[in-house]
Amino acid sequence: MRQIHHEGHPGYRVDQIANNLDGNDGSGGNNGGFWFHKPKPPDIILLLAGAADINMNFQSSTLAQRLDQLVGRIVADSPTSLLFVSSLTPLTVFNADQNQLLQATNMQIRDVIVPKYDSLGDNVFFVDQYSNFVDASGKIIHVSPDAFGSHPDQIGYDLMGDTWAAALQQAAPVPEPTTLLLLAIGSIGFTGYAWRRRKLAACPPSSKPAPARRRRRGGGRCGGATH
Repeated sequence: MRQIHHEGHPGYRVDQIANNLDGNDGSGGNNGGFWFHKPKPPDIILLLAGAADINMNFQSSTLAQRLDQLVGRIVADSPTSLLFVSSLTPLTVFNADQNQLLQATNMQIRDVIVPKYDSLGDNVFFVDQYSNFVDASGKIIHVSPDAFGSHPDQIGYDLMGDTWAAALQQAAPVPEPTTLLLLAIGSIGFTGYAWRRRKLAACPPSSKPAPARRRRRGGGRCGGATH
C-alpha cells in the first residue's frame, strides 16, 4: 500500500538537515525531526544541500567540510542506502563571491567528497544538476523570475526530475515502488526515497551498483515526504 504522509522543509541549511536526521533541533517546519526514524532510514537518498548556507552567508568557509560530514552521517546511519549527491544549482540572487563559493563547493563535491566515500566502498554517487541551469556561455537559465531567483522555472524542475530519474535508473534499476519516502529541503534539497526492502536484480550481493556519475552526469528544491 502506498504511503500518504507528506512532509516538506523549505530553505534548510546543511546543519539543519544533519540535526534533524536523528534528532529535533526545533527548526521551524521540521515536523518534529527524526526524519530517519519515520519509520526507518530510506533505501535511496537524493541530496542537494548547501545553497541556503551560501545565500545566508552561514559558515561559508566550512561548507564543504560540513557537507562531507553530512554525507558521512548519512552513510553511518544507513550504510545500505544508495546516496546520490548533487552539485549545487546556481541562483540569480548570488553575488560574485557567492557564485565563486558555489563553484568551489561543486568541485569539492565532485572531485573530493563523493570519490572519498566511493573509495571506501560506500554507495555514494555524484549527480550533476548544475549543468541543467547554465548555457554554453555560463549564463544562468531555467530559474523562475517569480521566485526571487532561488527556484527553477517549470523547465528547470522537469530537467531536475529527469536527471534524478536517470541517475537512479542507471545505478539501480528498480520497479515502481510500493512505499515511498520523500524528504526535500527548500532551494537546497535533501530528498530521500524509501522503498520496501528488496533485492536489486541488476546488482547481485557480490557487486556494487555502477556509479551514476560514470554514465550520465546529471535536485528538488522544495518537496515533501510520505511514510
